[in-house]
Amino acid sequence: MRYRLLLCVGAGLLLAADAPDEAAKKDLELMQGTWLCVDGAVGGRPLADADKKKARVIIKGDHLSITGIPDAPAGSVAFRLNAAKTPKELDLLPQQPAAKGKTGLAIYAVEENSLKLCLNVFTTDNAQGKERPADFSAKGSISRVALVLKKK
Repeated sequence: MRYRLLLCVGAGLLLAADAPDEAAKKDLELMQGTWLCVDGAVGGRPLADADKKKARVIIKGDHLSITGIPDAPAGSVAFRLNAAKTPKELDLLPQQPAAKGKTGLAIYAVEENSLKLCLNVFTTDNAQGKERPADFSAKGSISRVALVLKKK
């Protein structure tokens, strides 16, 4: 009897440990594709309408690229998700030589046709880029990019 109880408890713990990974996989599937900007801000300033129309976030596998947004990171960057945190966390893992080894800290919220991202742009001389955003606002930080996106 004790053996069965131990097996049930162990199985329950294993299933609970897999839940965050499964949530991250589900989020990653929802994030795939091209996203258009509905609203956004950079450094506390709203994006101009012309920039919103040009802005795109493209997610393919575990890489994303942001185009058409001034001061946003350029090129494709690898990322990993942590769906167990609140808000959910996204770590940007750049491969460019100047930024290699640094992690860009971001948060995200995804639903079937909407995606919110907020990230701190990091540079070698930017201390503000070392903290993860606590909310989806770009106010108060010269290094923050906040985006509200819809699926194309």
